[in-house]
Amino acid sequence: MMWGNYSMGYWGWGVGALVIVALVVAGILIVRYATVRRVATPIALKTDAITPRQILDNRLAQGELSVKEYRDRIAALESPQV
Repeated sequence: MMWGNYSMGYWGWGVGALVIVALVVAGILIVRYATVRRVATPIALKTDAITPRQILDNRLAQGELSVKEYRDRIAALESPQV
């Protein structure tokens, strides 16, 4: 009995190999993307971050702090931490 000649030829093998390689690479990338922990950008590195001094300035301007409290907190911010 003859079953026919269903040979893929050289083109078929080449395309098949490329498909297998593409699937393996895609699988590796998907696993890596799913398992790598994302590191959040620290607030200090962002350009639009609000500094503690700006927060105190805003609170003083809104009347939430007295001038004495403001000066005490600014002094605490500028003093070296122990």
